[in-house]
Amino acid sequence: MRTVVSSPLQAATQLPARRSIADLLAPLDDLVANSPSLLAKSAGRFESRGQFYDLPRYLFIGPRGGDEHRRLLDALDDDTLRSIALWKMEGWTGQEIAGKLGITRRSIERKVERIRELWKGELNIVCLNW
Repeated sequence: MRTVVSSPLQAATQLPARRSIADLLAPLDDLVANSPSLLAKSAGRFESRGQFYDLPRYLFIGPRGGDEHRRLLDALDDDTLRSIALWKMEGWTGQEIAGKLGITRRSIERKVERIRELWKGELNIVCLNW
């Protein structure tokens, strides 16, 4: 049997209670706490209804130093690309890497795109979402 909602006010009173951001992120935080391959970092802060929250960024860091890791790094054609790839895997932003290398963020974006193109054939996948 369906309940008929006759007004927006009635519909609003039937919505489930709002969940806190902490409650929404708890399952991801549990995964991070129990997995050596996941890392939670801060991606900044945001404000909602007068409350400030940390905006998390969850990263898969994968095994370090394995044959696959070495093969992918060797597929890159210069040391700067290798460094950028490693820093991106560690969760650095394009702006942070640009500051470290003394070049523009846009240059980093172009280099990350070059890494994606080189690795696309190696990994047989389309998306490396950094």
